[in-house]
Amino acid sequence: MAAAPASVFVEAEGNDSDDEGHTIAVDVWLSINRITNKSVLETFQKRNIAIEELVEMKDNELRTFCKELDFDVLTTNRIVKGVASTKKENASMSAIAAPAAPADPQQIINPTDTTLVDLIQPPALSIDAMSAMMDGNINPIVIEAEEPANNNELNDMQQLPLRNAEEAVIDGRQQAQVQHVIVSPQEHEAMESMYKRYDHTSTLQETIQSSFSKIDETTQLAKADLNEKFVLLNEQIKLRQEELLAVIEELNQYKKKALREQNDQLKAYRMQISSGKKEYERLISDVNLDIHKRKMEIMNMINEVMNNKVPLCLVTQPEIRFLMPPKAVSAFLTAMTIDNCDRPAPPILILGKVTFDTMTISWRTEFDDDVNAVSSRKAMEFQLCYAKFTKEFILSKKERKKAKKKQEKIKKKSKKKSKKSKRKKKKKSKYDSDSDSDSDSESGSSSSSSSDSNSDSDGSSSDSDSSSGVDVDELLQRLRGGNDDEKKSALEEGDHDDNEAEADILKNLDLSVLNWKRVRLDAKKKTHKIRNLVHGWSYLVRIRGKNESGWGEFSDPIKVSTKTINLTWDRKKHGKGITFLSDHRCKFSSKQAKVVVDYKVKAKMHKIFSWEFKLHKTSNYSWIGFVHGPAKQYVSNWNYFLGGTNVNEYSIGVGSGASSVTVQHQGGYNHNQTVALSKSVHHGDKFKFKANLKSKTVTVYHNGKSLGVVFQNIPTCIVPAASNSGSHMEISVHFAS
Repeated sequence: MAAAPASVFVEAEGNDSDDEGHTIAVDVWLSINRITNKSVLETFQKRNIAIEELVEMKDNELRTFCKELDFDVLTTNRIVKGVASTKKENASMSAIAAPAAPADPQQIINPTDTTLVDLIQPPALSIDAMSAMMDGNINPIVIEAEEPANNNELNDMQQLPLRNAEEAVIDGRQQAQVQHVIVSPQEHEAMESMYKRYDHTSTLQETIQSSFSKIDETTQLAKADLNEKFVLLNEQIKLRQEELLAVIEELNQYKKKALREQNDQLKAYRMQISSGKKEYERLISDVNLDIHKRKMEIMNMINEVMNNKVPLCLVTQPEIRFLMPPKAVSAFLTAMTIDNCDRPAPPILILGKVTFDTMTISWRTEFDDDVNAVSSRKAMEFQLCYAKFTKEFILSKKERKKAKKKQEKIKKKSKKKSKKSKRKKKKKSKYDSDSDSDSDSESGSSSSSSSDSNSDSDGSSSDSDSSSGVDVDELLQRLRGGNDDEKKSALEEGDHDDNEAEADILKNLDLSVLNWKRVRLDAKKKTHKIRNLVHGWSYLVRIRGKNESGWGEFSDPIKVSTKTINLTWDRKKHGKGITFLSDHRCKFSSKQAKVVVDYKVKAKMHKIFSWEFKLHKTSNYSWIGFVHGPAKQYVSNWNYFLGGTNVNEYSIGVGSGASSVTVQHQGGYNHNQTVALSKSVHHGDKFKFKANLKSKTVTVYHNGKSLGVVFQNIPTCIVPAASNSGSHMEISVHFAS
């Protein structure tokens, strides 16, 4: 809200000019118009420049005059605006009748005199009048007063009411002198905040007054809902009681039937055993029976009796009980509570600093402006949640199914290709050894050319895919329709419809698809730094509070994208004979030269930083690594191989077909030492450098396999670099997450 123009007039004795004897104090005028540079005030005083002279100038003349005085653009603009506001003030002052000049000059009242304070009561301004005055819609307060003739007249004047905020004229018998009150922007802002607080408290008081009836209404609804739910609960309990009684009867019949059947089986079995005993006695009493035959008959009879599958224990327990776990009942009863609806309101998220792997999130609650307020709605803790904003999250269910089908088709095609290639290899193995050797040589040349072409394509694709995230803005734009040009033009015009549309889309999407990570924070904290993020990714962040009533609702999620690191070769700092094929890829001639990346890796910004070199064509020895940053200061010879004689250069030497690499760091603990490789070096190989700036070490990887810590005690600022060694070389560099 713009501050209202303040009056800066001061009475000048014996001045009968057209401005009615009012002069404008230069220092006060400059301070009101926020021109605090002392040199400007000194210029005004040296050249004896009056504000009235500036008021008579036009805007173009005024700007030309300020330019001649060597004022900057900001000071010029503020002077022009201040003169314009002074012109408006003069116009408003001319509308008020000019008072008659007193006969005696001593009767002129000095603005610093305190008699006006004694004579005039402060004007009773309404809220609307003061708000309008702070908005700049009402002219400065003009207070006219006359010196009273006697005490009775003084008492009468003190009881006269003020007419309005514009005039504030005190009627008297004589023409009064005019005093213009200066009101500073700080006073305006203070009054504005005070009246905003008054409006807020008025609205809150109205809300409280209407809340009593709402509490009574919701109380009746809660009681009715409680009674209704308990009636339904009683009905469900009765239904469950009838079901359980039916189950008891069913179990009764089942158990009796099972026991009767078992009893009948046992009777038959006992009869079988009794008959077996009689048979046994008969066989024993028969003296003429062969002993072996008798043994066989007895054993067969006993085996038949013993192998009869009759249950020899109770098939069912002769008991039925009603089971009601006390813990389940108590949990059910305690789960029925009365919600006081005093859970915390969703906090407002505020996005702070965002880097390639971190983001700072702060939040505000409704009690931040009134920390000492006693309320049960205050949050005792917060839960900050963040998740990757993946492409699958934005896609609909149908699109997800289509994407899965496409992936399955691609897998099937790759399997078919692998099978065909295996068949071709089997067919090739049937040829003669001579033809095999010829075909092998041909295939070797073709494979080398194909590998070069593949490496080229890989380089270009890696250039485009330097960001590991998805273009969420493009997907959101596709969902809500419209072009990027329309979006940019809308932003230029100050239209925020796109942000509102994006927020609506985020509200309508299913957030349960995301893999949320949760951080519980104390209520005293109002900011949190999320670390270990992926560069170039978009994330969704939301927060909620918890108090004795439970967890409140989540805030509306906000989308945050981490910064993308794009490593490119520095085209200004390099040796001779280097050709840049792209921002990431360069080609060396037969001359020795080195090149660095246009990015300084500092310990203040990164704890761990990784980059990767891809050797499209190796030199007789290619040197890759890094230098002490900044490179312009620590690289002494750009036309010499990396790490030759400079202690500020760190590199490893890689040769085509070599089974080891050579460490080059003049003065280092492992200078000129070799590190063995699991596989020999070929075109297209990748070497990854992982710098731990906290422990000051660098680990090197060859095609994903670690070679261990190669460099120690590295500086706190490094720059990736590469060089050849007197022959052609082609290399590309990329950031490695």
